[in-house]
Amino acid sequence: MQRLRGFTLIELMMVIALVAILVTLAAPSFYDLILLQRLKSVTAQVMTDLQLARTEAAGRNLPVQVRFSSNTAETCYVLYTGHPNDCNCVNTPVCTVSPQQEVRTVHVPASTGVSVRTVFAETNPFSYDPATGALTLAAQDTGVDATTPIRIKSSLDSQRVLNVLVKYSGRPTLCAPSGSTVTGMTAC
Repeated sequence: MQRLRGFTLIELMMVIALVAILVTLAAPSFYDLILLQRLKSVTAQVMTDLQLARTEAAGRNLPVQVRFSSNTAETCYVLYTGHPNDCNCVNTPVCTVSPQQEVRTVHVPASTGVSVRTVFAETNPFSYDPATGALTLAAQDTGVDATTPIRIKSSLDSQRVLNVLVKYSGRPTLCAPSGSTVTGMTAC
């Protein structure tokens, strides 16, 4: 008589229990990995958009403003041409006065866990000069302090933080401030 081969119900239950235990142990670290990737992705997008603003200023031969804003639902930023205080990414429409032209708007919902803000002032956007690509304070139309870069902070919490530093030349650089637990980044 030939014996049937297979698994018993008890063997299958043991395997399912072991898999459930492994998933329970791995889920928190996997979730943290997803959050960290979101932080890195948003920060990379900020860097790309700052380079876009600098390029657009030269291409359009107009200053391109960069303004960061936030509310309880999101943090956001807008790149635009025109008067410094006529566009705000939390408004609909973003630009309310003609001839302002929105170049790009990025919304980062609070539900992602990532916050993006400038340590500069939300009410005082900065801009890129079309002739030099250098930074200017949009409201005063003056150059920024050449020794102090504008810092744009992307964070999940107080320990997981990345900074984009924009120096007077207008070129952004990425770094992790002291106390940040994000690894693999240059220290600020």
